[in-house]
Amino acid sequence: MWYIKNIKRDKRIIIGVISVMILCSCVFTKNGLFSRYKKRNINLTSISGQVKIGYETEKAIIYFGKQDVISFTERLLMNKKLDPRFDRDIINDLKNNLDTLRKVKNDFIVQHWMSKQRVFNLHDYDFAGFIDQWVFKDLILKGNSEVINKTSNETEEKVFYHYIRDKLGNEECYYSFKSGVEFHTQVIALGE
Repeated sequence: MWYIKNIKRDKRIIIGVISVMILCSCVFTKNGLFSRYKKRNINLTSISGQVKIGYETEKAIIYFGKQDVISFTERLLMNKKLDPRFDRDIINDLKNNLDTLRKVKNDFIVQHWMSKQRVFNLHDYDFAGFIDQWVFKDLILKGNSEVINKTSNETEEKVFYHYIRDKLGNEECYYSFKSGVEFHTQVIALGE
């Protein structure tokens, strides 16, 4: 008899635990543990009249105007978010890249840091990282760039920005053509 009472009590405990788990999962999903996704249309403008700084990926060449990149870099260096005591290396890298930009006289292209080049030039690698990490997102979101689709060999008038935040807090974005083909990906932040 006491055995049957224990089984009934154990069933109630199990049902209670399962109910609490379901309730907690509902609360967590309501608070955003599922991923977020945002999409934005970007109308691109011509950057004619400026020396073009190109950034080549597997599927596209993205051009930014030299003066736009210089202005953006100067704003970064004047920004109060960079503390000279703690961000000395970042500030020095930005200053070195700014000096490089000021010396540029003709259009040129750097390749994405993961490109399969046989010849490896550390300065070009650093400059490509500067374009990818600091310049790319800001200028392309403002539309201050030209994007050449390497497959069709045409200049795109519009591209799309996709932002994703996953369950663990990782943030990344990618860019695609009107056809939906992705041409560049960036990691914004790493989560847990």
